[in-house]
Amino acid sequence: MQELTVLNNLKGELNSTGCGFCLAKWTQVTIHLQMGETHSCHHPKTHKVPLAELTRNPSALHNTRYKKQLRREMLEGKRPEECEYCWNVEDSSDLFSDRIYKSNELGQNHT
Repeated sequence: MQELTVLNNLKGELNSTGCGFCLAKWTQVTIHLQMGETHSCHHPKTHKVPLAELTRNPSALHNTRYKKQLRREMLEGKRPEECEYCWNVEDSSDLFSDRIYKSNELGQNHT
């Protein structure tokens, strides 16, 4: 029962930042160096890391302009289309989506 309270509280905190806010977009990364692609969270498709961005700043391996735009959308209360897996779960049930579970794993200092 305590975990349910923690997850409900976290969902409220995330939604107060923006209804589409998810910590995974900031703190989780999978980099496919052999393909030159990256993504945050395992649900969305990967996208190319533009070499020009990487040349200017190596942090573009995780902080591409594309990801920064999606983060901006989240902060503006939007729900990025590529995160539809979680929106489908949240919109069709009372279950917690991976948005909540991943944010809980990544942001343990929220309690």
